[in-house]
Amino acid sequence: MHHLAQEIEVWHVIPAIRREFAEEMRKRGISQTEIAKKLHLTRAAVSQYISKKRASVVKFDVNVKKKIKEAAERLMGGGCPIKEIQTICTYFKSKGYLCKLHHKLDKSLKKCGVCSP
Repeated sequence: MHHLAQEIEVWHVIPAIRREFAEEMRKRGISQTEIAKKLHLTRAAVSQYISKKRASVVKFDVNVKKKIKEAAERLMGGGCPIKEIQTICTYFKSKGYLCKLHHKLDKSLKKCGVCSP
């Protein structure tokens, strides 16, 4: 099965970022209802992220998690979820992680070509 880098980002990476945001906020005692409001998601979606029923393919390394933790802080202070997701996606690609994930999910792929490691 062939995957496109954009599909991987939309179907796997972005939900994994949202999952990490939700988990980070939950660690700080924020309710699922409040997390949903801050992330502009439904409470049901947040529940699935927290229970790990969504976004289980992508595992972030310590550097990405650090960036996500910083972004979650900004979100809890009223930041824009779309902007913060975009910031993490840009970082993820700039470090070559999207290309590595793309290759992992599509072994026939020789080079992704989207990232600039």
